[in-house]
Amino acid sequence: MILNHFPDLVEQVLQADSADEFDVVNGLIQEALLFLKANPLEPDRHCYLSLIKIAKVKPSLFATEQIFEVFQIKGTCF
Repeated sequence: MILNHFPDLVEQVLQADSADEFDVVNGLIQEALLFLKANPLEPDRHCYLSLIKIAKVKPSLFATEQIFEVFQIKGTCF
């Protein structure tokens, strides 16, 4: 059974971006990144691929201070 924790991540992020809800965009991306970092042995493929699609379509969404902080959290790595 494949459990999808972020079924509409791409759509939610792109809708929030088009509505200029930058806090929502950052929150969704942070939550997905932290989820992937918390489960390194069994990453959620859908979440991973959704983040890749978002990064290809709107790479600027990953260029925020809040997203950089997720990559700097100690104890986990990408």
